[in-house]
Amino acid sequence: MPRNRIWALDLTGKGDLSGEQKIILGLIDHGTRACLHLQTLADKRSLTLLRELIQAVAQDCRRSSAWTTKPASTRC
Repeated sequence: MPRNRIWALDLTGKGDLSGEQKIILGLIDHGTRACLHLQTLADKRSLTLLRELIQAVAQDCRRSSAWTTKPASTRC
């Protein structure tokens, strides 16, 4: 499977040393199996998830030229 074709998003929880549960967001590229984004979240609100997803896409867009078939001068 080509890179950047399908991404998976998952939330999980992990307790810290004080016993407080932390929410962790992971974003994986199916083609390369690379972890694109791993971040603790303050909450599970839709707006929080969308912000993190947009941030991950923006970071990957700056790193990659595989996002579009437009000429290189108009990418991202």
